[in-house]
Amino acid sequence: MDYIECFCGCGQLINRLDKKKRQRKYVRGHNMKGFVKSESTRLKIGLGNRGKIVSQETRKRIRDTMKIVSSNPMYRKKLSDMKIGSKSHLWRGGITNKNKLIRSGVEFKIWRDIVFKRDEWTCCICGKIGGRIHAHHILNFSSHINLRFLPDNGATLCRDCHRKFHREYGIKNNTLEQFNEFKTEFKNGKKPFC
Repeated sequence: MDYIECFCGCGQLINRLDKKKRQRKYVRGHNMKGFVKSESTRLKIGLGNRGKIVSQETRKRIRDTMKIVSSNPMYRKKLSDMKIGSKSHLWRGGITNKNKLIRSGVEFKIWRDIVFKRDEWTCCICGKIGGRIHAHHILNFSSHINLRFLPDNGATLCRDCHRKFHREYGIKNNTLEQFNEFKTEFKNGKKPFC
């Protein structure tokens, strides 16, 4: 018998030929050690795994991991940075405008969550709890770049109140005085809506 050393570098000796007289290079199962799969191979494997039934134990492990990910803002930021820009599979050369990038980013989502928690998911104007709520920038988003992610520059508004505010005062050059005026007019009964 003619023996050779396994090509993976483990040092095991194997027969040069298998039972069907084909040449061998690896011990069974060793050919993938340290081997990086190509994108097309990974895609094929992913497509092959779609629709498979997952056990309850595996589902629980995935659920527990996702709880950790979603509850830790720094971990969410790290995961986001790993997939942002040219690292994303959806990258098309940087055609998304900056406003959309910022508003869909992790920092914006964290700011929004902080504002919602502070206001207890309640509209600051009409007092509606939950539902379709928006995080409103008191001093507008586009002009006050350094205040974009400060929780003090945010207020929770329901969708209707948010629309009415911007219909009346526009979307640029908003001030704290406008917001307070809007709030008092509602409380005095001058603006019955929602």
